[in-house]
Amino acid sequence: MRISLQRNATAEEARTAAGLSVLQWRSFYRITRLEARAITKDYPGLSWANIPAFAQEQVFERVKAQLASEHCPTVELDIFLWRMPTAVRDQRNTGM
Repeated sequence: MRISLQRNATAEEARTAAGLSVLQWRSFYRITRLEARAITKDYPGLSWANIPAFAQEQVFERVKAQLASEHCPTVELDIFLWRMPTAVRDQRNTGM
């Protein structure tokens, strides 16, 4: 049984907990960055915590599907929830 990831975990700790290689982790980061870009267009000005649950679930399903399409292991919800607040914040702050 895997222990849930702490919110203050480092990216390396998250990658290790997710069981992803360095290259698979890069794919996960790219996918979540693109999803953050899309969700901030739908919900401008909102933090990840304020985006409706149904929309967060849709993003999670898309991330898992995209990882699978790249033959990467799926990530657990705690890894996803660790990443998305930062991805959304970065997108809002930089618009990249």
